[in-house]
Amino acid sequence: MSQENVEIVLRACATWRRFEPKAIASFYTQDAEIVSLWAEVFGRTFHGRDGLFKWMRDFSAAFERPDLEYEYVADAGDDVVVLEHVRTRGRTSGAEVSLMLAIVYTVRDGLIARQVLYEDLPPALEAVGLSE
Repeated sequence: MSQENVEIVLRACATWRRFEPKAIASFYTQDAEIVSLWAEVFGRTFHGRDGLFKWMRDFSAAFERPDLEYEYVADAGDDVVVLEHVRTRGRTSGAEVSLMLAIVYTVRDGLIARQVLYEDLPPALEAVGLSE
């Protein structure tokens, strides 16, 4: 089952690269939870597909369409860890943004049920019981 989960996440990642909201949402459960990078600071966790659309709208309001590269994938059973390089530009400032994100995707019944973003790979791996 875990290899199947990796394949599901990689297909979802390919859709994220095209940044097609409806296609992206089709990979998520109706009750999915998306924990943004700064959720603890701003109290911002998004719930369900509506929350996913809100998160994408918020991102799109602030930034241009991102260029995403996936540099690392780790299989952790129901969880899949992906290291992603994000490049974009601020819509208002025009400032270039380049950052690495580690994302833990939890797959349930063939769909992504939870997505948690981390600033670095080690805490993401630790969250699923793996190490570098």
